[in-house]
Amino acid sequence: MIQSRGKSKKLFSIILIVMFIATSLFVSPQKVYASSNIAMGKTSTSDSELLGHGASNGNDGKQSTYWSAADTSDKHYWKVDLGGLYELKETEVKWQKNTVYKYRVETSTDNLHWTLRIDKSNNTSTIQKQKDIFNGLARYVKIIILDVPSNDYASICDFKVSGSAFKNNSPTMVYIAGDSTAQTYGTSFAPQTGWGQCIEKYFSREVMFDNRAIGGRSSKSFILEGRLDDILSVIRPKDYLFIQFGHNDASYIPARHTDPYTTYKDYLKQYITKSRDIGAIPILITPVARLNYKNGVFVNDFPDYVIAMKQVAIETNTPIIDMMNTCIDYYTSVGYDTVFPNYLVSSNGTDYTHFTQAGANMIAGMTTQKIKALNIPISKYVKNLNPNEKQINYKFDFGSVAEPGYTNVSASLEYNPSVGYGFNTPVNMKNVTAAGSGAGSDAVQFLTFGTKSSNTFNVDLPNGLYEVAVTLGDTTRTSVAAEGVYQVMNMTGNGATDKFQIPITDGQLNILVTEGKAGKAFTLSALEITKISDKSKTNKTIYISGDSTVCNYYPIDTSLQCGWGQMLPQFLSNKEYQIRDMATGGQFARGFRDDGQFESIMKYIKKGDCFILEFGINDSKYETEAEFKEIMRDMIKQVKGKGAKVVLVTSQGKATDFDLNNVHSAVDKWYRHSTVALADEEKVPLIDLNILSSKYYTSIGQEATAKLFMSDSLHPNRAGAIKLASIVASELKK
Repeated sequence: MIQSRGKSKKLFSIILIVMFIATSLFVSPQKVYASSNIAMGKTSTSDSELLGHGASNGNDGKQSTYWSAADTSDKHYWKVDLGGLYELKETEVKWQKNTVYKYRVETSTDNLHWTLRIDKSNNTSTIQKQKDIFNGLARYVKIIILDVPSNDYASICDFKVSGSAFKNNSPTMVYIAGDSTAQTYGTSFAPQTGWGQCIEKYFSREVMFDNRAIGGRSSKSFILEGRLDDILSVIRPKDYLFIQFGHNDASYIPARHTDPYTTYKDYLKQYITKSRDIGAIPILITPVARLNYKNGVFVNDFPDYVIAMKQVAIETNTPIIDMMNTCIDYYTSVGYDTVFPNYLVSSNGTDYTHFTQAGANMIAGMTTQKIKALNIPISKYVKNLNPNEKQINYKFDFGSVAEPGYTNVSASLEYNPSVGYGFNTPVNMKNVTAAGSGAGSDAVQFLTFGTKSSNTFNVDLPNGLYEVAVTLGDTTRTSVAAEGVYQVMNMTGNGATDKFQIPITDGQLNILVTEGKAGKAFTLSALEITKISDKSKTNKTIYISGDSTVCNYYPIDTSLQCGWGQMLPQFLSNKEYQIRDMATGGQFARGFRDDGQFESIMKYIKKGDCFILEFGINDSKYETEAEFKEIMRDMIKQVKGKGAKVVLVTSQGKATDFDLNNVHSAVDKWYRHSTVALADEEKVPLIDLNILSSKYYTSIGQEATAKLFMSDSLHPNRAGAIKLASIVASELKK
């Protein structure tokens, strides 16, 4: 028995060595980083332990052990002390088999004051391993188990933390004392977000924020509840205290109310004096503006409190950031419609005070730039995120592993304001393989979809104009939607790529892949986002409608079958126009108007743009000629109402439309006569491609014409599409 055991140990050692070598040779850099578990073996504790299943089992790396609470109550916690400050990147919890919980992850530098990092209080995922990505400095990490099923015990099989040791173990701390406009909110409150939970990402790692802001507090009640004393117990010399009150000071509730020129000023001075006594640096911040818009003017709802705070700043020689007037100046410059999505009223119809995620990011960004302008010691740690100073360029690789130069995004990554990107509903996403190479070797699949779906990938972006390039995974036919409308139609084939321009006006891109003509494997492999301009306005654009003789085919640069809309960019300057081909195979006028393609055009089209309207080939299957004419007229009137130009185009004939005299003619096809009549009635330009193409086909003869078409004689091949596009372009230039 002893000899046998020795042989087993020797064999086991050899296996371990082989596994180590294989891992060293083949594991990607991303995998190495993710497996770096800084919580392994560190001191762990909990508020409850079942005999034999203590806290240390939760981070011992063993699959056979686990931590368990001693009773069936919820909100039990497990906590690990990392032994020093770390720049945290990721946590991973592994549940016991057939057990998944709702939970929160919090971090702390001092084991006293905790910052919410991950809120999965609405967690519906059934995945046994759940990863969460965030950025933050901390020594302590705590997971709180919520909503434990009856007769069950909160438990963890394993808990991992990824990150790197923070070289400077004394980062500059910034404490925020404020109200609900700054408060940190969990995802259960989404889309409500406070600016205080977003600001840390605008600073380098030498700065850490501890957001103590809480809803309903005034300068008075925050002090009387002992919240300032809590901050003073941990704040150090050269740390910062951001002080922002006013919304609730104006309340008539006695516990909150202060008089702007007496008690409000007195309380503000307490924050300043007490923090300075410790050697900390106070910064005053006037209350942020509500979305109060009257008679074309944005209104300051708290003028006396703003004036009083400025007086305190002068009297105490304290730096001040006037966010009230910063907000109003910005809102005035961009207009009500641009600002509206930043407030909760855009989602609940009633709240003109609190922010959406985009709004909180907007306020945090503006606050950060004002901090930079103060030229105080903390100013040097502001990241260069001003859209006027940095070319935004993001490259995301979706799936399990990232290519060099890309940021990896797994299907389980939930959007977090501190990170700035992620999926809105990871439970409806799945990692999948893909047949491509590089970034196209894997992908994520959208399990729920539709242009109005909330199952989107979200990226925080400064407002402006962006070019977005997409690479699909393995999919039959897929469209791309963003901001609630189609952006690219019917991308076909595995690994298809395309790009489009999109204006961002609410601080966030929301994108997904969705229905095409066939199949439901809507997968996305890669996404690249490049900023074009600070102005949230598209370049001059030619929008194209139409059917399978007009639409894009993929790969765009090499496909044998092509639509003439696909080839039009060859003949028009991309410096003067961007071209958006929204045509799709099998489409007809009513379908284009009612199925979402026309909606996308109407969302963006403006004065100076052009709308090319071409239908007829498929329409006789779905509507009478009279109905066709009125649907086309409706689209013309809507586009003209936007101040854009409309150009009607008739459909070309088939390769076989030659008569006995070798003359090509399709003059009586595809509802052409109604299109010609409509151009005259609505006084819009007409490109009679039917007549112009027939003239060309007659000149080259039947044999040469056949070589410009696919075998079905209806659809142009690449050479045929190029010729048709050249005719259209020539007419457009007249």
